[in-house]
Amino acid sequence: MPTLVLLPGMDGTGTLFSPLVDALSEVIATRIIRYPPTEGLDYRALASYVSDRLPTSEPCVLLGESFSGPIAIDIAASHPGNLIGVVLCCTFARSPAPLGRWVPVRGMNVLLEHLPRALVSWTLLGRFRTDSLDHALRAAIVSVPAQVLASRLYSVASVDVRTQLAAVGVPILQLVAARDRLVPRRSSREIEKHAPGVTSVVIEAPHMLLQCRPDTAAQEITRFIGGLGVQR
Repeated sequence: MPTLVLLPGMDGTGTLFSPLVDALSEVIATRIIRYPPTEGLDYRALASYVSDRLPTSEPCVLLGESFSGPIAIDIAASHPGNLIGVVLCCTFARSPAPLGRWVPVRGMNVLLEHLPRALVSWTLLGRFRTDSLDHALRAAIVSVPAQVLASRLYSVASVDVRTQLAAVGVPILQLVAARDRLVPRRSSREIEKHAPGVTSVVIEAPHMLLQCRPDTAAQEITRFIGGLGVQR
């Protein structure tokens, strides 16, 4: 099996991948690329940061979760020599909330600092919430400065990698959460439109699909990777 390279959600810590890594541990090797915790790098800078850290001696599959979907798409469109597939999870090719670009970073910073914990949990976990998941989510969020999260959220508001998506030359698996309260279904349909060869799988889950349904996600990812073969 190739290495599965995991790109985290907006917190960038990678700690929330633990349930998926555990579910995959016996069949697929994983590598988490964590983002600089104190730097509000934009999408272009993060794509470069990730590219410099991809495996170079073995085939790999790139997984972009939520915020990181556009990064995975952008990198895949540049055709890295050892990349054989892409997994997109609860993500988008174009901003699901473009009006956010008119909100200054400082305004987003204030908004993030005052978001009720219960609202965050309801949006990201919904009825799948457990105390352990809620604690892990809270720990990941508070470990990153609000200014950095605000900068990343600002980047989301203006991102558009639909052109790059059409240029991706490897198979794509898209995992879609049926109960996603953050990324609307139109975002996954847009990915299907611009990448006609994508395979979409809808899973009964909230936005944090990989954390709430790790075993189901692992099964779909394993099936996808197993069908790729090692071509490079």
